[in-house]
Amino acid sequence: MNLKYRCDEEYGVIELNIEELKEVGAWLNIEECDDQDEYERRVQKAYDEQWNKPDYNLYHRETRHIDPNPKRKRMDGRKGYIQRDPEDPAFDIMDYLAIAPAADAGIDADDEAECKWIRKVLCKNPDVAEAFIATKYGDMTIRAYAESIAKPGDDIAKLENSLSKKLTRAAKILAAAYPDRGF
Repeated sequence: MNLKYRCDEEYGVIELNIEELKEVGAWLNIEECDDQDEYERRVQKAYDEQWNKPDYNLYHRETRHIDPNPKRKRMDGRKGYIQRDPEDPAFDIMDYLAIAPAADAGIDADDEAECKWIRKVLCKNPDVAEAFIATKYGDMTIRAYAESIAKPGDDIAKLENSLSKKLTRAAKILAAAYPDRGF
C-alpha cells in the first residue's frame, strides 16, 4: 500500500507492506477487515483526518499573510521603500546598511541643524524639545531621561508616562511642521 502524507503543500508517499499496514492500522485504532482495499482506504482516511489536514491547516494559517515578494523598508529613518537599482542586480541590504549612518555616532552637523530646527518649532516647550532631542538623537531611552531629570522622591513611572505623552504630542507638532520627515 502507498500511504500519502502531506509535507507543506506537497504530498509524499510511503510504501507499506501488510505487516506495517496492520501496525499503522492498530496505531490509528482501525479494526482489520477481510477486504484489503477497504482496509487500505480506511487507514488512508483515518491518517488524512488525523495527520494530513491539521498539518496543512496549521501551515496555511501561519503563512497565509506572508508576502512572497516583500518590499524592503528604509532603515535610515526616511519614509518609503528601498528602490532596487536596475543596473545593479546584485543589491544587498547589508551593503546598504553598511553605508547608512550609525545610530551611536553622536550628533553630527546635520543632526545639529535638525536639533536647532526642533528647538525653534518647539520654542514654547524647551524642556520637551531637549527631551525629544535626547531620546530621538541621543542614546537615551525615555526611562533613562526620566531618571536623569527626576527630583528626589519623584515617581519615575509617572514621570516616564508623562514624558512619553509629551513626546508624542511634540512628534505630532513636528510632523505637522515638516510633513516629509517621519517623526
